[in-house]
Amino acid sequence: KFKAMAYSETVKVPAAAIDLYLDVRSQIEDQIQGFVEPSSEKLLPDLPPQEQHVFTIVLDLNETLVYSDWKRERGWRTFKRPGVDAFLEHLAKFYEVVVCILIN
Repeated sequence: KFKAMAYSETVKVPAAAIDLYLDVRSQIEDQIQGFVEPSSEKLLPDLPPQEQHVFTIVLDLNETLVYSDWKRERGWRTFKRPGVDAFLEHLAKFYEVVVCILIN
């Protein structure tokens, strides 16, 4: 009888740990879905009627328009790429320019 009681108690602890793990995992997955899934069907608003013919170009800010560099003496510094202002001005003549940040 003692062996059976001891065994049933040892089974309860791992089962409780598994239940806790599954609950925490479910909560974490729900949080991640909030970041992964778009908040709405449309990610950009409609263009005004007079600009319906304009194409949209999406550019990544990091490593495309700016880049960051780290050195031990000064830490992190962020720089605009050479010619980025002229590049954006030129694109703005032909496209709706959207700048985004891609997070790894």
